[in-house]
Amino acid sequence: MVVHEQNESVTHCLAGCRLVWPCWQQLGFDILAPSSESFQAWVRGSIFQLNDDQRCRFFMLCWAIWRRRNEWVWRKKRGSIQEILYVADCSLQNWIQAQDKELTPMPSFLSGEDGVSSWKKPPVGKLKINTDAAMFIDSQCFSFAGVARDEDGKVVEAISSCRSGVVSPEIAEAIGIREVLSWVKRKKWPNVMIETDSLLCVQALRSSIVMESYFGGIIDDCKLLCEKLGSVSISFVKRSANRAAHAIARAASVIADRVLTIEGLPSTVLAIVLEESI
Repeated sequence: MVVHEQNESVTHCLAGCRLVWPCWQQLGFDILAPSSESFQAWVRGSIFQLNDDQRCRFFMLCWAIWRRRNEWVWRKKRGSIQEILYVADCSLQNWIQAQDKELTPMPSFLSGEDGVSSWKKPPVGKLKINTDAAMFIDSQCFSFAGVARDEDGKVVEAISSCRSGVVSPEIAEAIGIREVLSWVKRKKWPNVMIETDSLLCVQALRSSIVMESYFGGIIDDCKLLCEKLGSVSISFVKRSANRAAHAIARAASVIADRVLTIEGLPSTVLAIVLEESI
């Protein structure tokens, strides 16, 4: 994306670079060609004739292009046009879903079993693991957690971990899913159902698009682990169905690695587990 053909500016990065023009063309947007005008003038001129839905897609594509630019600058990771469009579309769907807790999302790669709003006990003979991640900007770290429950809703075991560094939410969620899959592999648990409230991660796991990025690399690791485990499914649920994992992740802001049994659960988490197992 950075070819050193001319000095980079925000407008050039989003619209002037010849490598990003196909993104706009595939969406059918007739954006203005960059000029000596300011970035604000370019935006105003480009979205003048767009409706509200198109404007949302316009700004999310700007974000996805800028994200890909940073991947190249800092990690030397190239990304395809398809990946940029995919990330823009999934991120917009994620944002819309986050604004409405009552919304039942039905975007690409999801089935009728996805998007449940309350936690349910797994079928007899199966184990359900909920996973979530939390960001701590002030301390520049992130955490993730997993909580495994049986057919009676009882906690079999839970894990949590906190790692230093500032990453995007989808990367933190993807790392959490990967660690949960590794946990399942170590424990040799058969017939496992994994639930996450990261719509983007679930869509990426079910997509055949190759993403040459840090996020894409983690997703590839998850896919490989799923293939090796065989009897594991990963589903998307609403945040209201993922409360226990969320509470454990939030409580892990200062703990490097921890394995918990039901006796060691924080009282807030225990209350959620007992409520959901009724």
